[in-house]
Amino acid sequence: MHTDPAILLWQEWHNAYERFMKLCTQQNRLETKVFSMIPSYPSLSLQTEGRDEPVLVSARTEIDRWLPGPEHTVARKCAKAKLSRLFNAWQRARCAANEATGYSRVKEAEADASNRADELANVACNTPARSIAGVIAKLHIILTLGEPSQGTDEYPYPQIRLVLTDLLHIDTHTDTL
Repeated sequence: MHTDPAILLWQEWHNAYERFMKLCTQQNRLETKVFSMIPSYPSLSLQTEGRDEPVLVSARTEIDRWLPGPEHTVARKCAKAKLSRLFNAWQRARCAANEATGYSRVKEAEADASNRADELANVACNTPARSIAGVIAKLHIILTLGEPSQGTDEYPYPQIRLVLTDLLHIDTHTDTL
């Protein structure tokens, strides 16, 4: 059992970070499932004057822009009503998919886990280490959270990984002396 507070905080952070990563993976899977269960974002095809091809719109303001003036009042009103119906149907499908998959609950749990891991990382990195193992723990947190992608060759991450390896080697040999 370590008495170095940096190591104890690292252990707590590591557990929180692992939970966050599992929830992140689960949230990504559920998000893909939700998107496969709902139609694409609602849009309308409008035939407008002066254009051979119809225009695709997905907002009321776009309808106003493509059907301006009093001569298009009825067409504008009909297009907005149809877009509203499509949007309401899309919202119902999205809510049903969310309910069926539990996506929102998992997304909220993921955000909570992320906040917890960030808080613990901040506390751990600001807690003085009392051993090389404590320094290693803090450096591991910094590398894990700071590296843009695992194993990147971008400076200074390979060098930081080498320093971390050196510290692990020194700490291992110090324990055996």
